[in-house]
Amino acid sequence: MVACASTLHVNGIQINEAKDAALALKPLAGAFASQVFAFGLFIASIFSATILPLATAFYVCEAFGFEAGIDKKWNEAKEFYVLYTGILIVGAAIILIPNAPLIFISLWSQVINGMLLPVVLVCMMLLVNNKKIMGKYVNKPVNNLIGWGAVIILIALSLALLVVPFFS
Repeated sequence: MVACASTLHVNGIQINEAKDAALALKPLAGAFASQVFAFGLFIASIFSATILPLATAFYVCEAFGFEAGIDKKWNEAKEFYVLYTGILIVGAAIILIPNAPLIFISLWSQVINGMLLPVVLVCMMLLVNNKKIMGKYVNKPVNNLIGWGAVIILIALSLALLVVPFFS
């Protein structure tokens, strides 16, 4: 993706859709680069359309104590299947909106993910340091140093993302 952006940006090419990037690469970097980019988009779409909704449904159900898993029958994990189906329907509905700004939606969904990541990591660090939950597997001091260091860096980067536009 970085190679694609650096190839297109230096040539003044602006993209509005993912297919624009794949098509713009062909005259600049050759047909193979365009095909590799298109294949990457295909794999990313398969990943996001199947694995991410499944994982989200699984973890949400686990967090609330519901049965979860594709190995369960409908009667055993009704909440899981309803949530998984709902996520798939919402995702498909967004993609099928006529003239939807998909690049804009993709970029902002990733910005929101990045902004929420420190919250998730703080919760995770608190969890792995809770002796009542983790017992003898509680985090070691070196792991805490690395973990909290990463959290602090991510919080600083998130704040920079919010503040820097006001000064430029």
